Amino acid sequence: MGLEQHGSVAAHVRSGARWYFFFVNDTATTEIYTLSLHDALPIEFGWLDEWVLESDPVTGAPKGLSLTLSNWVYEGVTKDRSLLTLHPDYFALAGGVERAIYRIARKHAGDQPGGWTCRVSVLHDKTGSESPLKQFNYLLKRIVTANDLPEYDLSFVNTADNSQAIHFVRRDAAERAAIKADLERLAGESARRQREDARAVEVDAMFEKRRAPPSGDR
Repeated sequence: MGLEQHGSVAAHVRSGARWYFFFVNDTATTEIYTLSLHDALPIEFGWLDEWVLESDPVTGAPKGLSLTLSNWVYEGVTKDRSLLTLHPDYFALAGGVERAIYRIARKHAGDQPGGWTCRVSVLHDKTGSESPLKQFNYLLKRIVTANDLPEYDLSFVNTADNSQAIHFVRRDAAERAAIKADLERLAGESARRQREDARAVEVDAMFEKRRAPPSGDR
């Protein structure tokens, strides 16, 4: 799955001639401190509520690993939609700065057809890099030249005040925008047809009522 091993192996499962590794690592015991999305109150939670190694009740052979997400994570995914998905190739990035820049691009550039521009000095702060700005800029030039971050193209641009900046744009942004526009158009046409069909049913019922003879007629 592209995940790195950072700590103890929680389960080591053997099935037949193949070995399956399930790395829970420190995930189950990691504690996160943040602010509530709704009332800005401090909260503490873990990524997982529990994990259970499942096995066959008859043979005892391991079958898999069952993970239960914490309520905060589950609601963030299903209700608030506040968690970003990461491309699988993110886990193959070797450098911490590259990973930080990808996360920043994923959050701010997103699927915007026109992309997103960030000053180099601001990007330096956002990555949390402890390197001097000059050294960070040198590393950034190497990253932009390689241009091999997942999903996003990077290029140097200048802002209105001639400050150096990086422009991020998703490689398939135009195609995704076109698909989204088509889906919205189809949804609008479907809603319009439904309204027209409902109105036609109302008109037909009105004419049928007018054509129906009085209840006393034979």
